[in-house]
Amino acid sequence: MGSLWFHAGTLATGKAYKFHYLVNGSVMGGALNIPAYTPDSYAQPGFRKENSPKKMVHVSKSIYPGMETNYWVYLPAQYDPGNPLHS
Repeated sequence: MGSLWFHAGTLATGKAYKFHYLVNGSVMGGALNIPAYTPDSYAQPGFRKENSPKKMVHVSKSIYPGMETNYWVYLPAQYDPGNPLHS
């Protein structure tokens, strides 16, 4: 049985990170898709708790079959459901 290797570290806010795997000395796979959250990723001052959304779940069917991603969509405090968001 092989050894399990891992690294834990802190990612800087607002940066994108590229990664790849080394398998028997060869570079394999990888991507530029590790998220680092910015301050805009969190509720902002003036956010109305009554606008708190319910958790939504997306289940991948093609790229990573079966992988689930949880997400929430926050609305700004000035959001008015009676006023369209576009002109």
